[in-house]
Amino acid sequence: MGYQLAGFALGPVLYLQGKAVRRSIPVLPEPDGAREGRRGNGSLLKILVLGDSAAAGVGAPSMYESLTGQLVEQLSGSFTVEWCLVAKTGATTASTLKHLNKRELGPFDVCVTSLGVNDVTSGLSVKNWLVQQNMLRKNFTMI
Repeated sequence: MGYQLAGFALGPVLYLQGKAVRRSIPVLPEPDGAREGRRGNGSLLKILVLGDSAAAGVGAPSMYESLTGQLVEQLSGSFTVEWCLVAKTGATTASTLKHLNKRELGPFDVCVTSLGVNDVTSGLSVKNWLVQQNMLRKNFTMI
């Protein structure tokens, strides 16, 4: 009971501190570089990478050093990798679904997703996030 009371009393203070921290965090740019391409030798492997700032490569000095760049680098020794990156800083599962509905993509052999942080920070419930993730998955079973 004491912890609940403390949590209730501290709630407004923690909320204001959280807002202040979010305002003070610098926004890093997405790295320059190709968002699609073809590289390697061997059997064709088509990869789609979807997501938020982590997928977009924020924090990496170049697209080559990002998640997608390193994925392509590692796989291109064994496969001809045809890849496409659809990612944006701040993307949520819902915004990604909307974007995908406006775009002609596919077919792909593999879809890598990096989504969830912005869903959580926007207050989306776990139940709704799972529903949206399921919609995303179903979107790609048709491709």
